[in-house]
Amino acid sequence: NERFDKLPKTVVAFRFKSLANFVEADARRFEISYADPSAQNATQVVTITGENSDAGWTTKPEAMAPGLAARLVAELAGLDAEDIAAEQMGGAELAAIGLDPPRALLRVFGAAPEGGGEAPELAKLIIGVEQGGSIFARVPDRETVYRVPSALAEHVPISLDAFRNRFVAKQPPGEAGAPDAGEEQGERP
Repeated sequence: NERFDKLPKTVVAFRFKSLANFVEADARRFEISYADPSAQNATQVVTITGENSDAGWTTKPEAMAPGLAARLVAELAGLDAEDIAAEQMGGAELAAIGLDPPRALLRVFGAAPEGGGEAPELAKLIIGVEQGGSIFARVPDRETVYRVPSALAEHVPISLDAFRNRFVAKQPPGEAGAPDAGEEQGERP
């Protein structure tokens, strides 16, 4: 009876819900493409690229705060969904939850082969909107729409606004282009 009580009681608990499965140390580059909400053209995207080197992760064109790029890759390395929202959805339904066109498209790549060629793609994930305590997600080659915990948004920027507000490195005071404390308050030097 004790073993039976520990078994999951829903069918979905036994379903395959792996969205990404790779060894974190194998990741050499990632790309996050966001639909630009301020653009006139709905197909315009902003792409953030991260590269892993001996010095650690660096991102461009906007730098992420220290440690956040590594944490992003770590979160994606073994990402599992918590639930299945639908076996498949139509175009209007996918658009309503931010999956078509993708609100965010994340891709993680391994090391390029020594002889040249393209780096292997370790993971590819479409991220939609957050709703009801979870985030809609989809793997491009599957019809199934998944739900991942909202806590993922703490470590993976799920929108361009989230990236710019919480993940971009803040420029320390005194650096070129940074306003002095007096200038921020409207005082003149």
